[in-house]
Parts: sequence; C-alpha cells; structure tokens
Amino acid sequence: MQRVATSLLQIVLAYGSLILIVWTFVDVLRFPSEDYKAVGRMPRGVWLTLLGFAFAMLLWLGAWDPDEPFGPRSFMWLASVLVCAVYFFDMRPKLLTARIERNR
Repeated sequence: MQRVATSLLQIVLAYGSLILIVWTFVDVLRFPSEDYKAVGRMPRGVWLTLLGFAFAMLLWLGAWDPDEPFGPRSFMWLASVLVCAVYFFDMRPKLLTARIERNR
C-alpha cells in the first residue's frame, strides 16, 4: 500500500510539474516584450527557451516514470520547478507593475 501511495504521489508531482511549466509558458506569452524591457531582467525569449527546454527534457527523461527517485529526472524536475517559482514570485509581479505603469 505504501509503494502505491508513493508511486501515486510521484506521478501527481510529475504531471503537476508539466502542467506548471505549460501554465508558466502561457503566462510568459501574455506579457509583451516591452514589459520585459521595462523590468530590466531576462527577456521574454530567454524565459520561453528555459521553459521549453525544461518541458522537453522532462518529457524526454520520462518524468512520469516513478522508479528512480534521485536520478536525472529528479534534478531536472527540481530545476524546472525552480524556474517556474522564480518567474511567478519574482518576475511576474514586476511585469504586472510594468503593465500598470504602461497603461497609465
């Protein structure tokens, strides 16, 4: 029973991270390039490249296969979640502020 619960948790985390990457990718596309320039951080193309690479690597490495807890999938999963976290907690609030300033 514990093995089934652990496998289920790993599958939920794997698919959840893929969904998070897609959500972040779409959110990056919502803001125009001018907002990224106004913020003075990484341009939109860099974010799209990072997220696309993370998604492709997780698919290629088989993120949904729960048999290897500390292999390359785990480190790629961690890196992709960190990229999404940096975007949502650091970059996105600044982009929202830049959008508000631009519309004034």
